Amino acid sequence: MCTQKEIRNVLRRELKLYEASFADLLPDERKALHEWVTDGNSVRDNPSLIAGENGSPLCYIAAIRLVTDMWNYPEDYGI
Repeated sequence: MCTQKEIRNVLRRELKLYEASFADLLPDERKALHEWVTDGNSVRDNPSLIAGENGSPLCYIAAIRLVTDMWNYPEDYGI
């Protein structure tokens, strides 16, 4: 079984790799992402429990960008 410290270290490493994959990460997104991971969550999950077409959870940034887009352009989503 992993200790809390080991889990935090894994989440931090995952965060660094994830951040490096986004050239267009906005400061607000980065801040929210860090808070999400600091709270013990994986970048591979999202707080809205949004899943992709294959049923797997969208990663954090994809999910918050989708929610933001839906909020700003509801007509594009039939809302």
